[in-house]
Amino acid sequence: MKTRSPTQHKSAKVKLRERFTAISDAWALAQGIVDTVREPVLVLDKELRVITASRSFYSGFKVSPKDTQGRHLYALGDRQWNIPKLRVLLEKMGLPEIEWVILRDHSGGNACG
Repeated sequence: MKTRSPTQHKSAKVKLRERFTAISDAWALAQGIVDTVREPVLVLDKELRVITASRSFYSGFKVSPKDTQGRHLYALGDRQWNIPKLRVLLEKMGLPEIEWVILRDHSGGNACG
């Protein structure tokens, strides 16, 4: 088994810290972009769980991050996002690892469907 020298160990720690900082900075930038969008925006993972949402989503739908983040899209609120047409559209899209989805309510109200 190879043993790392103290210099190699420190170098690995520095590289790890730099990567963490880069990821953290990228996340902050992405969240800043999401928060500046006027339309309600959800960031979903490949399993349709909410990673985050824009401020306009939280305020427009009168929900909190605590009640939204980590939850499945179709379980949000009173399951008002469990819409057959929406399900078909999202299934046809074939979501990649992370997808940015803008959900608009064209009826003028605060619920889709």
